Amino acid sequence: MTGWWVESIINRKTQFSNVVVFKTLDPKRVEQFLGFLRENKIIERNGTEQKVYIYFIWRGLFFVESFLQRPPYVSLTEVVGDFGKIRDLPTALEKMDSIFRSERNIVFIVHGVYQRNDVLTSAIRAWVFDTEMYIRDHTIVIFTESPETLFDDETLKYLIVSNVPKSTL
Repeated sequence: MTGWWVESIINRKTQFSNVVVFKTLDPKRVEQFLGFLRENKIIERNGTEQKVYIYFIWRGLFFVESFLQRPPYVSLTEVVGDFGKIRDLPTALEKMDSIFRSERNIVFIVHGVYQRNDVLTSAIRAWVFDTEMYIRDHTIVIFTESPETLFDDETLKYLIVSNVPKSTL
């Protein structure tokens, strides 16, 4: 396993935290990470195949329906809630919390959030301290340019934060 994400994935597997923050907003890095997930599709101990959800600021919450062989590496399906498409972050987090409680082996990627959001902080804190999240093998991955802007110091110390070099692709 090689790539800029390796150290973070190792830290996740050691159960240091179930939340990984990559310090970048570079969309190429999101594509590369999705490529990594495609190539290393994780089958949980009990045979549950990994499912991936992505939240894009403004566009909303999506389920990765299938992985493709080349960028963007995924075919996406919008996640629909009780009142239509889930576009706002609080509703997406609420939906993911429900999914986390009922399923196993979920990767939830958040991309494009650039300012502090109390609902996001509350959700992340709840998930990072919830032993069920670890037992069910869930992982939250956040791509942001400035984790210090999104989260307070108390929250950051429980997250895996990784600097990501600028892509050259």
